Amino acid sequence: IVPQIPFFPLSSPDIIHDALIEIGSSVSGKLLSGTKSLLDRWQKVSNDSQERFDVKSGAYLEENQPHHPVEAVEEIIVEDLNKRKTIYQSLPKVDVSELVAMCENPVSEVTIQLLEELLDKVTRVCAVYNELLVNKKSKYIKGIFPFRHYLSNDHFLVIKGWFHKSFKNGEILQWLYNQQGNSVKEEKCEHPAVLQDVFTVESLQLDSALSRVLKLFSEILDPCTIMECVESLGLPCVYLSWCVVIDRFQEGTFRFITKHGESDNISCADWPLPLLLNAMFLSFRLEQVDASFRMGITQGVALKTISYILLKLVTHLEVTGKTKSEAENLCNNLLLSYISKMVSKKCELSFNDIGLVSHIEAAFIQVNAKSGYGTCHCAFPLPGIAVSTAKFSDIGERLISYHWEVFRQKIPINGVKPDLLSHTSRKSDSSSDVSPLGNDTFRKFFEEKTETNESIKEESKKNSCTESEYLKHIMKICSVSSNLLLWTLRNKAPNDGNNISLVLVVQLGLISEFEKSVDCDDEQWWENVVEMNAQVKRGRCGACHSQWPANRTAGFQWTWLALVILKQLGSKKTVDILKRYSKEILPGELDQKFYQACVVTGMVDSRKAGLRSKVLDILQRISESRTQRAVMAPQVGAVLKAALEEDGCLMSTDSMVSLSNHHWGAAVDLTGGDCGLCSLSLGEPRLLRDVGLRVFMCSHAFHNVCLRVAHSLLYCPLCTR
Repeated sequence: IVPQIPFFPLSSPDIIHDALIEIGSSVSGKLLSGTKSLLDRWQKVSNDSQERFDVKSGAYLEENQPHHPVEAVEEIIVEDLNKRKTIYQSLPKVDVSELVAMCENPVSEVTIQLLEELLDKVTRVCAVYNELLVNKKSKYIKGIFPFRHYLSNDHFLVIKGWFHKSFKNGEILQWLYNQQGNSVKEEKCEHPAVLQDVFTVESLQLDSALSRVLKLFSEILDPCTIMECVESLGLPCVYLSWCVVIDRFQEGTFRFITKHGESDNISCADWPLPLLLNAMFLSFRLEQVDASFRMGITQGVALKTISYILLKLVTHLEVTGKTKSEAENLCNNLLLSYISKMVSKKCELSFNDIGLVSHIEAAFIQVNAKSGYGTCHCAFPLPGIAVSTAKFSDIGERLISYHWEVFRQKIPINGVKPDLLSHTSRKSDSSSDVSPLGNDTFRKFFEEKTETNESIKEESKKNSCTESEYLKHIMKICSVSSNLLLWTLRNKAPNDGNNISLVLVVQLGLISEFEKSVDCDDEQWWENVVEMNAQVKRGRCGACHSQWPANRTAGFQWTWLALVILKQLGSKKTVDILKRYSKEILPGELDQKFYQACVVTGMVDSRKAGLRSKVLDILQRISESRTQRAVMAPQVGAVLKAALEEDGCLMSTDSMVSLSNHHWGAAVDLTGGDCGLCSLSLGEPRLLRDVGLRVFMCSHAFHNVCLRVAHSLLYCPLCTR
């Protein structure tokens, strides 16, 4: 194919083979039943007197390709052209005298009256023509009228000129509006769901009506101007009309980029726009995003057009055997990959079309949909859910920024940036609920999110976006990724320390994020954090307080959080806060590290200020280095338990194990420890095997044989000296 298009060998041979077969079948079908204007326009050879259907194979494909899979396509094309000649010659006889009479006295200016008369006469003639085709069981395409076959070249050019002028002066648009009130509503909308969600029924009907007109006049469409003509009308949606133009010139694209002997001199800059877009369609079909990106950026193809190409590809893949979900997943990844390349190359990314935004948003959500990631009614992740990172997160951030900017324009709050979701809670008593909402707008937003009335949902879908709708789009995008939700709350809401982003950090147990805001000595702030952590572990969503099953692993572990508070506030204030929430902390959720740290830091603070943090760091390193469990005698365990109960704490009975052959509790280092009498290693294999060790309550350890020699089996020989 054209050297300038980098069709890298990234696609598998099966994909390329299937695509070529599909193209061959599509092209052969269009040549068999389509019209002839493109062949005359783009496939002229040096012999101008060549008969219309006497086409040599070299006019379509390069020669000397004995092993190229396109050979099968070439044979199909030539065979079908021969069949097409017979079919074309057997077209029904139709009376076109009214059209001829109109063309006898052509006028330069196209008015609405002239256009109505032209379309009325063409429609009546085409209706008769289609009826005759059905009766003859012809394979010719129904709905496309072969003007060139029934009219002379002069009359053909007159109608072609009128038709294109009606686009340039806008009369075709006026005709469409006039016909809209008289048209019968379509039973089934052919537009993709992402367009139906955002465009009104009237806009989609206008597009459908225009597509039928373009299909009727498809033989006279000018490939160099028709796309600009359609875009110049300014219709909200032109997807179906765009597809008609692309289908019309699909066969021309295939022949144009494979012309014999000229491929080295062809670049995509020389192509009419319909041919370029069809070449990009082929490239996307082969999953070659780089090739499509190169053509699109070089020729300035709008992102809206890329969206249309991939929406059309979804339909094409469904027809060729893929399921709808498979086709959508493939095309959504292609779209996001294309946009991601635009972002990486710093190309301008404009969301100036609601249909485009709807398509990108749906693609982003579908690609990032995860079965294991659950969200609450308010789009917050469920308590205890794992942290989720989105694919193409930079695109998600741009979508959120777009909706947020639109929201800011819709709701100016005294010139101050509105808070997306503000957490302004202050606990007044143990039974009060923490409200994450700072004003009625967002409270209403959450109420709408939890509404289950189907009639309300359907009514909301029909209306255009209200202010809260933009927030719903933001939360819907954030619902696929907790990291994206956190980015939104960090960047789109005021950072005053009470923001609901703190709730999300607590709910997900994000230690690294939480450590960024722990430099605070406000006792009330820390009490709010403890309350949030307690609610999350009870299974209550930190944002909207919906109740879910309790999950003790959600949020922060109590020991870790208590040590963080201890470092900031000291032992007395920390214990006072935790006492108020003692019912929320189950036995064992505060371990010995916290109690040891409380005692030590209390002693340090009473003597010298400023050492608390360093002491806690040392204790943390020591506790992390310990791998053995503490063991104590039953009488010692009872004393410790009584002391903890006196301090208002509970000790987990699950962590206490009673053994009949217990050792009283000293930890012995067999690898690095030495006997206090012989100075040999306590772990000496032969000494351990023959006589064993003995450890006294003072923690000194000896080999039993050494104690016998020292005549001190019952007392520590070092301590009795």
